[in-house]
Amino acid sequence: MGKKKQYGVQVGDIFNRMYVYEDRRFYSFYQVVALRGRGKTKVEVREIGSGTIAFDGHYEEVVPIPNAWVSEKTLVRRIKKISGTFYIGIGQDWMSRAYLEPDEREYRTWSDNGPSMANCFQKYHPELAGQLYLYDSGVYAVDQPFRSVDDDCPALIRYPDGREEKVALRELFS
Repeated sequence: MGKKKQYGVQVGDIFNRMYVYEDRRFYSFYQVVALRGRGKTKVEVREIGSGTIAFDGHYEEVVPIPNAWVSEKTLVRRIKKISGTFYIGIGQDWMSRAYLEPDEREYRTWSDNGPSMANCFQKYHPELAGQLYLYDSGVYAVDQPFRSVDDDCPALIRYPDGREEKVALRELFS
């Protein structure tokens, strides 16, 4: 990581923006690529992608994927603080704030409809999806976040009774 500035922000840190559309949460993530401004009061950020690390028939947990750039576009933003939390403004209104969060945080999103792993899982395995609840069971990524339902990466199905079954993610959606 890079040099820290007065806010403790450093190159590589990730800001997250959560927004709601039609009762569904969406997240976008911005990685600090440079410190700017006099006194290092600004950051230059680039948007990065995310991946799913767990899902059931209704919810997904997503995480940012560092250095997985969405585009070449960078933004320079002033760091601000509210209620002890640092944030940057991505757009013009208060709902466009991206907050600095600890790296280990997972972001839970409810997938009522639309293209999501939870909804696809519900479509292909409705009985199993209806039994799982992410707090104690579900489908979990083993060694890397899932990027799409076509991934061949290993997944672990954790059943409510404690049983576990290892499968390739793609098998759940075919």
